[in-house]
Amino acid sequence: MPEARRFVTDQVRELGCPDLTDDAALCVSELATNAALHGTGAVMEVALEPVGTGVRISVEDAGQLPHPRRPVAPRHDYGTAEHQATVVEDPLTSGRGLAIVAYLAHDWGVEETAQGTRVWAELYPSS
Repeated sequence: MPEARRFVTDQVRELGCPDLTDDAALCVSELATNAALHGTGAVMEVALEPVGTGVRISVEDAGQLPHPRRPVAPRHDYGTAEHQATVVEDPLTSGRGLAIVAYLAHDWGVEETAQGTRVWAELYPSS
């Protein structure tokens, strides 16, 4: 997924958010990898747009909405009782992409589109 990482890091820098570069590159890498592994189409669309002081990264493919094997929580839920129930316990080295995205992103989600599925993550600078 080097093309996706390069596109996102270039766009993040152009938007004047260089402190988000590493997290954005990791998030798009995980999202694009999931699209490549689970999508049913030959093409995926990677997009980045400004959202307030941060950015929203999205990856869309022709796949159907996923049926997650385990729940994950956005970063702002960490440390709460709700988060305690969402800890990933899978010992496998794969299958942790959305958990990584959930940790790095302020918010993230999955939505059905006319073309298939879009997974997005919003990143904001630290206060």
